[in-house]
Amino acid sequence: MTSEPRQDSKKRTILGIFIPVAIILAVAWGVLALLKSNLAPHDKATLDVKVGAVLPDLTFHRTDGSMFRLSEARAKVTLVNFWATWCEACMEEMPSLVKLHDTYQQKGVEILGVNLDENPARAIATTSQEFGIRFANFIDKDEALGNAFDVHAIPLTITIDSSRRILEVKSGDRNWVAPEYLKKLEAWLAQ
Repeated sequence: MTSEPRQDSKKRTILGIFIPVAIILAVAWGVLALLKSNLAPHDKATLDVKVGAVLPDLTFHRTDGSMFRLSEARAKVTLVNFWATWCEACMEEMPSLVKLHDTYQQKGVEILGVNLDENPARAIATTSQEFGIRFANFIDKDEALGNAFDVHAIPLTITIDSSRRILEVKSGDRNWVAPEYLKKLEAWLAQ
């Protein structure tokens, strides 16, 4: 008969320890979840990437380690193009991006390439030489830009105006010098 009160006492002791520990763990988990949800937009996919939204002043990293801020773009229209050498569609559209840049740079168009290759410095150098790329290309340091724009497929091009307002989001390749696109581009430049 004495074993029953002992077992009840033992159960209460275990519950007395387990319940406070469970509560502490639940609170700690909640605090960590709250901290994670408050990370800067660069650190996770939180940018509002839709037409009309305004992008924050993002930082782009050059292969030499220097940085470029999106607010430094002086063009009327800027295209941020995510690409990689292993992406066939990216390589198919590259000649038209180069032609767009060469034709429209003086009219107020700037292209910012963001390379997603494993070795971006080498990819940018060889691709620039192969295609005659003269627009700026950047690396995605720590995948910050890819995460910020929630890049799941490339090529992905975000077109913005001088106020960093998104004019267009284009997923997939395009002929960037096709008449229908150039008509749209001319309209944006005229604004």
